[in-house]
Amino acid sequence: MSPPSLKFVGVLFDKDGTFVDFDATWGPATHAIIRALAEIESLKALTPIGEPAAALGALKAMGLRLGVATNDTESSARRQIEALGLDEAIEFVAGYDSGHGAKPEAGMVVAFARQLGVAPRRIAMVGDSRHDLEAARAAGALAVAVLSGPADRAELAPLADRIVDDIAALPALFAELNQTV
Repeated sequence: MSPPSLKFVGVLFDKDGTFVDFDATWGPATHAIIRALAEIESLKALTPIGEPAAALGALKAMGLRLGVATNDTESSARRQIEALGLDEAIEFVAGYDSGHGAKPEAGMVVAFARQLGVAPRRIAMVGDSRHDLEAARAAGALAVAVLSGPADRAELAPLADRIVDDIAALPALFAELNQTV
């Protein structure tokens, strides 16, 4: 249970481009899938951005609850989360096939808020694409852009409430945001 004094109680992450290097992971994986037609190839090339376990661990230590919303399949997301050692930190995983719709629809963000028992305005959606930020806005959540994916600041800024270089900056951001309670 998160402390009731926190303004934000949950952080929902996009996966690719946020804590997984999209190009370094999916470029080789796509090539291998085309050759071998096996989705499991993405695990062989899985490349994290920085140290996601450290960032997520710091957020959990702050009392935040964590989830993933991705336009990948839920099963693929779960395999990658486990391979990165993030499964202990992440309590919610939704893919386009989980029954909540796909981003930029609000469904995954709303489902995460519902699971936590809070209004979407107490959730932050962190992602590297317009679809991530549009999903946050559609749900009424905080839209946090990370610049670790292929989109640049100019593309994301019009939709973002906050912009950080990568998820390593999130503990400081949420410490700041939750001080304003």
